[in-house]
Amino acid sequence: MKMIKYCAMGLVLASGALCFEEVFAAPTQNGFISLSESENSGDSCGFDAITGSYEMSSTSNCKNDTYSYFRLDNVPSATKIVFYSEGDCKKRPDWSFTVLTYKHPTTTKMLAIPDLNNREEGTIVAAGVLLKKKYYDHGNIPGKLSCVIVCRSDTNCSLPNW
Repeated sequence: MKMIKYCAMGLVLASGALCFEEVFAAPTQNGFISLSESENSGDSCGFDAITGSYEMSSTSNCKNDTYSYFRLDNVPSATKIVFYSEGDCKKRPDWSFTVLTYKHPTTTKMLAIPDLNNREEGTIVAAGVLLKKKYYDHGNIPGKLSCVIVCRSDTNCSLPNW
């Protein structure tokens, strides 16, 4: 009989602990993508790592044809990020680079977008970041970023297939 009491008491305490954990769990973080003109200075901007297309234009906080570096801060695992040379994210680009985060969360130092062109697909760019795909037809890469596409693993989105 004592064994049944202890088991019942354990179940009550365990279920209470689960409820306590659920109520006080940390909120889900979106993560943040920072863009910069240079590694340590110059013009910069950023946005939450939420699924969508982020065009660099005078109407956003990011300028067109300015940025050459990116940094990830607490970006969730399995997030695809496409750096894109064209302002219209659906138009065939001069170049594009797709990276994939594989660590949760992923935080990096500033990384050079032009350096992605010198790497092989499938190689690690930084801890938690894999170069998934690259496309280069022509044109300058430094300072020519015009669009960033973010695709979180928890959403359905179609990425360009160049």
